[in-house]
Amino acid sequence: MKPEWIYKAWERRNELDFCASVDGFRNEFKVPPFQDCVLSFLGFSDEEKTNMEEMTEMQGGHYLPVGDERCTHLIVEENTVKELPFEPSKKLYVVKQEWFWGSIQMDARAGETMYLYEKANTPELKKSVSLLSLNTPNSNRKRRRLKETLAQLSRETDLSPFPPRKRPSAEHSLSIGSLLDISNTPESSINYGETPKSCTKSSKNSTPVPSKQSARWQVAKELYQTESNYVNILATIIQ
Repeated sequence: MKPEWIYKAWERRNELDFCASVDGFRNEFKVPPFQDCVLSFLGFSDEEKTNMEEMTEMQGGHYLPVGDERCTHLIVEENTVKELPFEPSKKLYVVKQEWFWGSIQMDARAGETMYLYEKANTPELKKSVSLLSLNTPNSNRKRRRLKETLAQLSRETDLSPFPPRKRPSAEHSLSIGSLLDISNTPESSINYGETPKSCTKSSKNSTPVPSKQSARWQVAKELYQTESNYVNILATIIQ
């Protein structure tokens, strides 16, 4: 926010129905995403570059040619640029184009560390790394450690809160719930493994559920457990 937001809000402090965080009042003093930023663009076509330069000015920033020392950010098209034409200074952020569009989309300057541009590894570097790992006396131990690390990373990836490409099984859903301890959250009222309340309500015409459930029932229960677990993960993130 701009400092004027505080002063203007203080001037209206005696109004009983005034709220400084209301969007209508707050947006008037909001800092645009590229405030105090000087951008340069590398690897884009002339049309793309012109469009991005116009967007930069609309979002409160400025732009200069690539290599200008006054630039604060260098936006790189990572699909076409394999190596930078110069050695960037420490104060220059070299970021992918996702940083540019992400900042505009969320209407705030995104964190640069998540979008830093890194050139692809050269064949010489890959060869030296492989020789170093295979020719050492402890190569078998390192291979085993690398394998365990990759397995651990794969397990951590499965615990991502985002929707998986393939639905996890009921057992996997339970492990996620126990890990995040969702059952202990204040607003969570679903216990994993229990039958949906709508399915447990009995009526005069309903028949008791047999101890050994049908395959159809088990599939429905698995879908219910998976979806309820995912919803509770979202609730935990919000809380």
